[in-house]
Amino acid sequence: MLFLKSLILAMSIEGGMIPGHTLALSAIPDNNIYSSETEINTDHAYYVDMQSDVEAMKYAHIYGGMTVFDWATKSQGMRPFRMDFTLGAKLSYSGLTIGYEHGCFHPMTPLSNQVIGYSIDYSVNRLYVKAEIKKQFFN
Repeated sequence: MLFLKSLILAMSIEGGMIPGHTLALSAIPDNNIYSSETEINTDHAYYVDMQSDVEAMKYAHIYGGMTVFDWATKSQGMRPFRMDFTLGAKLSYSGLTIGYEHGCFHPMTPLSNQVIGYSIDYSVNRLYVKAEIKKQFFN
């Protein structure tokens, strides 16, 4: 029963906008990933981010989240173009953290007939050790 009393669930939701930006993608000569240069204009792009974290016994965390990026237009509503995902676990004690994290992003084709112009899927797995020092300078 003590273990169940030590579980803490934290959840958050965040939303915002991405100021005007152009993402330029060009062909990579050796890999030929793109057939030609592509530019994606992210004017009027918005995002929604949702995160969760379960803490057990103050030392163990399992966490995850996702972020959806989309354009909002009057004629077509929301048009998502990318999703990012994070899933991880970590153990922390006395400023030392050992963890594993998987992160990835995937393009999305909007429901409209518009093609987003790129199709890169990306993922990374991290196994890490982190040392952290906290010091109070003024009382």
